[in-house]
Amino acid sequence: MDYEAKRPLMDRIDKNLLEHMAAAGRKEGGPEILDAYLLQGLSETHYYLKVDHDFKPNEVAALLRFSDPLAVARECWEERDPEKGFPICDLLDKIRAYERFPLADPAGHAQQQEQMVTVLKAVLDQNMAEFHESLLRMDKEEIIEQSAEIAAMQAAYDFMKDDFRFERGDAETLLCMENPLQFIAEQWPSNMAELFDMSGQIGEAIMDAGKDTAEQQKADQAMSAEEKSSIRSEKPSILSDLSDKKREVGQRSMAESKAKGGEAR
Repeated sequence: MDYEAKRPLMDRIDKNLLEHMAAAGRKEGGPEILDAYLLQGLSETHYYLKVDHDFKPNEVAALLRFSDPLAVARECWEERDPEKGFPICDLLDKIRAYERFPLADPAGHAQQQEQMVTVLKAVLDQNMAEFHESLLRMDKEEIIEQSAEIAAMQAAYDFMKDDFRFERGDAETLLCMENPLQFIAEQWPSNMAELFDMSGQIGEAIMDAGKDTAEQQKADQAMSAEEKSSIRSEKPSILSDLSDKKREVGQRSMAESKAKGGEAR
């Protein structure tokens, strides 16, 4: 899990450690040796969480529910089985943390929810980046075969990042999943015909296109008829041309005959 995804928790445990140090300094009569050991333990847990622990999204979400996640994590650390690692969520149940430690104050609930949404969006970014990396390892044909999944992943990612309205508990539930983006993409409709009457929609589109084509054909035919009429009115027919030429020839012949007759006399 990258640092940006767990930044809200890291900022919180930084604040917790400084608060414990300040409280020890303000203690009446000054801090005691026990306070020094407690601070040492908190410091060690703080360092481990910041540097070494491989957080899972649900662990970040769970610790953010507490007003002092560092103290809670320290108690979990003390109850852990070294051979089993540091499964924070399991240890929270083991130490009954939700009953024993104060949760985030009501005034800070909205901020806590906002932080969890921020964490979730960072996880979605990571999920998408990993998906892109997996695509780059495929050849062109494999990518084409994955086109539906690619479209669903991109649509789910954009929707959750920009448009989804988170209700209480949504971000926490999604953070408990290994790949929340994949979960959302699997809910994405793969067949639009299942959501809409696509047969009716396409049928109407074809019908409208047919009407447009028929109207265009009528317009073309009307224009053609007008053009023909115009041509007929502007240009004489071939028969008329022939008749006129025959008349001209006849008149010319008569004129020539009269001229010859005059010369003979």
